Amino acid sequence: MRENPLDDDLIEFMTVYDNKEVDDDEVDNDEVDNDEVEGEVQLLTAYLIWCKFDDDVVSRCSKQEAIENNYGGHDDDMNMTVKHCTNAYMLVYIRDSELATVLQDVTESDIPQELVERLQEEKRLEQIRRKERSEAHLYMTVQVVLEDSFDGHQGNDLFDQERAHFRVFRVKKLLTLQEFMELLSDTLKYPVEQMRPWPFSTRTNLTFRPTMLDIEGDLNRPLQEIAEGNNPWNVFLEVLSPDSGTTALPPFDRDSDVLLFFKMYDPKAKKIYYCGHHYMPVASKVCELVPILNERAGFPPDTELVLFEEIKPNLVEQIENQNDALEKVKYKVVVNLETKLDGWDY
Repeated sequence: MRENPLDDDLIEFMTVYDNKEVDDDEVDNDEVDNDEVEGEVQLLTAYLIWCKFDDDVVSRCSKQEAIENNYGGHDDDMNMTVKHCTNAYMLVYIRDSELATVLQDVTESDIPQELVERLQEEKRLEQIRRKERSEAHLYMTVQVVLEDSFDGHQGNDLFDQERAHFRVFRVKKLLTLQEFMELLSDTLKYPVEQMRPWPFSTRTNLTFRPTMLDIEGDLNRPLQEIAEGNNPWNVFLEVLSPDSGTTALPPFDRDSDVLLFFKMYDPKAKKIYYCGHHYMPVASKVCELVPILNERAGFPPDTELVLFEEIKPNLVEQIENQNDALEKVKYKVVVNLETKLDGWDY
């Protein structure tokens, strides 16, 4: 602690002074006594009245509060009780002889380069935000989900919209489907021929299922029209599996094919396992799915399966006749399956 900070710090600003401090009751705020002596020299006796300010409030304080308690540090270090206050101002004393130096104009050379770069970056970001706000009506959001988001889902439909990891794209509404596919290709590193978008739609039975796009017919249409005003527009993006052995997704016939998603339910573990998707002609029989499902589940090819269809939230129905064509299945998107083993109850 400094012994006499007042003498050290303020003496250079005072011609003649008498460091006399008075009590609050002894003098008013503006009371100053002038003592005249013989000759040309006048001595000024200044009664020091300490004040503190907290934003717009100015109040009296002691010398201890004004000087000793303003050196910084922590209360514990000073071993004293300090009344905390904060304000948005800093009081600075400038020596008369240094006014021109301190208050001179600031030039670019006075500003550190790192501060210049930071200010320029903040200005650039602010310009981007302003532009985005002014052009917000020209853009839409596309939320893309990949098949890996379906793994581990234990509820209805294919995934939980609240927990899914969407790839979010903010694009112009007039962007064509072809241009959007090229954007996806650049972002996800898949060739365009190895991707196929399936927009999600909420059906009247409260299911959230992928729907078909006329890829060839919609390539030059703007996304705003294809999305039918949905913003955000949710899309399942089918991509070619690396171990497929092919260079492009197989063709899908909108008029004769059906897209199926498979789940396996384990009654013992009471868990649902996602088993991928597949599309095949809608005229195919349900029993033709069994070899595919056994392979997906890791069962022997001749394992007998009990198949269910997920109709809507909390409602599944067993497919009684597996010789029926897939077109007779009312909701053809999701098929639940479980193995029919001895000792299992349904």
